[in-house]
Amino acid sequence: MPSHPAPAEVPLLIAVSDLTTFSRSVSTAGTALDVFRLMDEYAEFVGELVEAAGGSIVKFIGDSVLMTWPPDQADDAVQALLRLREEGDAWWAAKGFPACRHGIRVHVGTVASGPLGVRGDKRPDIIGAEVNACFLLPLKGRGLVLSPQAFRALGAETRRLLKKHTPPVTYIPVDDPHRE
Repeated sequence: MPSHPAPAEVPLLIAVSDLTTFSRSVSTAGTALDVFRLMDEYAEFVGELVEAAGGSIVKFIGDSVLMTWPPDQADDAVQALLRLREEGDAWWAAKGFPACRHGIRVHVGTVASGPLGVRGDKRPDIIGAEVNACFLLPLKGRGLVLSPQAFRALGAETRRLLKKHTPPVTYIPVDDPHRE
């Protein structure tokens, strides 16, 4: 995520990942401290994957992750998010939580980006209607869904990994069956 000394409007590819059945699954994982350590390990796993693809972690919100990329890196972003879906699901299964599966939403739009928080502890964040649009994309059981705006940011090779899904128009991996 671009760092700005003051808030600025910037175009970004926005992605949010959320784990299905997380609360129910980790209820048997031990103490709150045990779950915290597990989530810390998961955060490092996700951070390495996202940063290696040129993205940034904005924040972790429980088992959700808010991530950004410059829009001109949309192909790298989607490739990384497909890896997160596959490798992340395998990571959770190896930890004994096979029901924890990634639901990832991807959108492109202009957001307000800058430091946000209490006096003396401001952290990079993003705000705006386009962030909300990303969070509201319908997953309906799919592991990855892109808005039309995100799809249009992709090159031809990456587009071939996705297929149109309606209604509303979204794009999902070619290997995902249509489920309603």
